[in-house]
Amino acid sequence: MSIALITVGGVRNPQQANDALDAGAELVAMGIQLIIEPKWVEKHANNEESSVSYILSPTDYESLQIPEPAIRMWIEGALKQFVRFAKNES
Repeated sequence: MSIALITVGGVRNPQQANDALDAGAELVAMGIQLIIEPKWVEKHANNEESSVSYILSPTDYESLQIPEPAIRMWIEGALKQFVRFAKNES
């Protein structure tokens, strides 16, 4: 029997993904980073790293269609350590 090793959590950039693969992971799962930057894979594949968003701004909520309860959970809850928010931006 074979079991796939999947890395989940804290992967935000290609180096972290490659490090996980080099360490033996067969798959790297991304969650919050793909919500912040839905075109993350495409932009990195096209060498457009400078246009990748890593910080969530209040001006992004509507365009990313992030529900308000999720934003509250991230800001007030346990996930706040995983999401980087822009400061003083409306």
